[in-house]
Amino acid sequence: MEIKNVGLYIQKDGLLSHLKEYVSEYQKISVLADVYVFEKYRKTIMNGLREDVQFVFDMQDIKDCDVVVGIGGGKMMDQAKFAAHQHDAACILVPTSPASDAPCTSVAVIDGEYIECGCPQKVLADEVILSQVPLRFFISGLGDGLSTYYESRHYKLPASIETLCCMCKDTILKYGIQAKADFEEGLMSEALSKCFEAILYMSGTAFANSGGSGAHALSYGLSKGCQKALHGELVAFSLLIQLFMENDESIHELREFYRNIGLPCHLKDLGLDDVSDEELLEMIDESMSKKYSMNRMPMVIQRDDVLEAIRLVDAFE
Repeated sequence: MEIKNVGLYIQKDGLLSHLKEYVSEYQKISVLADVYVFEKYRKTIMNGLREDVQFVFDMQDIKDCDVVVGIGGGKMMDQAKFAAHQHDAACILVPTSPASDAPCTSVAVIDGEYIECGCPQKVLADEVILSQVPLRFFISGLGDGLSTYYESRHYKLPASIETLCCMCKDTILKYGIQAKADFEEGLMSEALSKCFEAILYMSGTAFANSGGSGAHALSYGLSKGCQKALHGELVAFSLLIQLFMENDESIHELREFYRNIGLPCHLKDLGLDDVSDEELLEMIDESMSKKYSMNRMPMVIQRDDVLEAIRLVDAFE
């Protein structure tokens, strides 16, 4: 049995202000940051860091280093993991958005390819920073986190990971509605903190020890046709399609939760109001590529099966 896990996960207020404390053991430090995030939190990030710390905004610009510190959203988390893997360096991640479970996973998605990089040594989840993104990003993270349990069932898992998957789902369904209300009010509540933990740590760790299935595969296909949709939104809608194809009654509970919290239930919610069957089939063909995880579904899936499922789920009111 092998269980992949983050070396140290910390979730509390003010972590970004004390970044120096978590990188002090390293000599050559490269900070890979999203440009917008860096400009917004420049003073906080640079507080107390040594003058020789290298700040870059493109993973190609990273030079020899002992540690890569990634600061930003999901794409930046993946790039930092990949860069650290390439340079045989430690990896410390500071997520600034709860829109996906990328920080605690062991893979990096680079140009549509899953690359195994290992889990980061440290993840510093600053709750104040996480609560300052648009509400839509938080809701997207709930969608990404919810899929973990339903997709992980297609893997043989250690008992502890099975428990974590179930706990992730139960936490989001129990606290999600209250957490959304608190997020809108600007309140850092217990419900919101639990949902941050579910999205980032529970889902990320569970995914690192299992992987995607139908929902994640279809989400990557659909992303080719709706560039403005967030990853978690695409995964959430795709999960409804997966559950429909599995004839899983959970679809009814999830659809109700989606409506209450604002996750997409229809193609129009993804900006695909007038999408043709031909266009959908192109996206489905992409999702069935060997580089994705559609083959993890417990039955043989044909492209026409997926198309029919999408149309039927979309038509349901």
